[in-house]
Amino acid sequence: MDEATIERLAAAAHRAHCVEYERQNGEPYWTGGDYEQLDGDAKEFARVTVRAVFKERNSMLEEERQERRDHPSYERWRNTKTEKQKG
Repeated sequence: MDEATIERLAAAAHRAHCVEYERQNGEPYWTGGDYEQLDGDAKEFARVTVRAVFKERNSMLEEERQERRDHPSYERWRNTKTEKQKG
């Protein structure tokens, strides 16, 4: 994932944080949802969080793929697909 995408997602996560903060506290977060007001350390924290979430999601997707590959019907499907391509 490129850095521009990570930055965009980090900003979205910050906006979500601000919405939830206001919901729970009855007042806006000090940035008002403006990611650019955060300092470098806070922005890096948001980026690291986004990377961690996507790393875990990618791991979950790979586990799901492996579960499908391990399913008995997968081999039948794969063989059928191969036969159709040969035919």
